Amino acid sequence: MPHSPYAVLLDAEPPSAPDATLDLPPGIDVDALAEALDAVFADAPDVDQVAVLVGGQTIGGCSRARLIGAARGFGDSDGAVLPGRPRYQIIQLSCESCDFTMVRIHIDHRSMPLCRNGHGPVRRVSVDPAGA
Repeated sequence: MPHSPYAVLLDAEPPSAPDATLDLPPGIDVDALAEALDAVFADAPDVDQVAVLVGGQTIGGCSRARLIGAARGFGDSDGAVLPGRPRYQIIQLSCESCDFTMVRIHIDHRSMPLCRNGHGPVRRVSVDPAGA
């Protein structure tokens, strides 16, 4: 993978069988990506590997172990937490024909994401109630 500002959050190799796919808008910054990954892993304890897409393009994958070990900046290790709810609402989408699952922070209902196995649009199955 060429040098990317997201590399600090991504595993060296993309996941061969991700448990979920996180599809984020183009231009998302590293801190927002980290926050979205934190929310996915907090909301879904059975998810260990996430494929990460930015602007519809796969940029790599992130494992739970990688995210726990990722250093994201000065002061991150001091344990301080800002008050309030996270900025992102995690939305889970699923294919009705297979086990493909995707998590996103945004959905344009006019153009729902498609199952990667070719089964057509996925459907919304849950919303993180703690989200914004």
